[in-house]
Amino acid sequence: MKNVLTGIALLLVSLILTAVAGEGILRVLNGDSGKVVDQKWFDEFVTYNAQGHRDFPHELTKDRDKFRILVLGDSMTMGQGVEKMQDTYPKKLEVYLNRDLEQPRFEVINTAFPGWNTDTHLRDLYLNGFNFQPDMVFLGYYHNDIPRPDFLKCGEKVSDTTFLKNSKLYQFVQLRLTNLQANQGFVECINKTYNSLGWEMEEVYLDMITRALKIRNIKFMIGVLPLMHQLEKNYPVQIVHDKMKQYCKERAVDCIDFYDETFVGKDESGLVFSDQDRHINARGAEM
Repeated sequence: MKNVLTGIALLLVSLILTAVAGEGILRVLNGDSGKVVDQKWFDEFVTYNAQGHRDFPHELTKDRDKFRILVLGDSMTMGQGVEKMQDTYPKKLEVYLNRDLEQPRFEVINTAFPGWNTDTHLRDLYLNGFNFQPDMVFLGYYHNDIPRPDFLKCGEKVSDTTFLKNSKLYQFVQLRLTNLQANQGFVECINKTYNSLGWEMEEVYLDMITRALKIRNIKFMIGVLPLMHQLEKNYPVQIVHDKMKQYCKERAVDCIDFYDETFVGKDESGLVFSDQDRHINARGAEM
């Protein structure tokens, strides 16, 4: 009996030492691979103008000589994970549009906000967006902008304890499990969502935006942003891009698919905030 207890004790000690060693090795090798955008990051890097947008101040009255583009979107478009506001893709767009002009002619106003969906974009467009008198509205669409039925909970998980959140070993294992989920349950959930009442409601919201802009003679363009996962092969949410392409074709809406145009076949590891947080970084925004 004594030998059995001794053996169990030695086994436990060996497992603990192995876990500690693994934790130490992963902290050295992985660096910031497990970091996420949290409130501390927002407090350090994000500021808002008087209108509540992550952008420079903009007057409501538009200069006659300017072509004003109003950008709608969620955290991907707002620049969650991009430290400098000037490096977000809407502000990069503004720079490139004006680069070869003697005087800046294009003005891009980024009204995107984390967690917003297409119904929120519609509401904010009426409450605030039209006040800026835009010549064009650009919608940065992401796969989770669709209204989701309550029975579909794609990618949601139970909150981890503080200890586990800070453990590199736990993050390493959790990331592998998450990737497995993306290949299985997550993809199945997205497919169900885009073949459910949620997509029908999404079309209603998009139609309301389209018609409101047409009545006001405002140009409309949709940019479909990719899920930054498996861009090289077995891309998991192709259905999202196919549905949006079909919508744009049927409604004669200008649409650009950033996955097809820019990201297909790329290695996403250098284009995201971290392995744990798949928001695009400054390099991804530049692309």
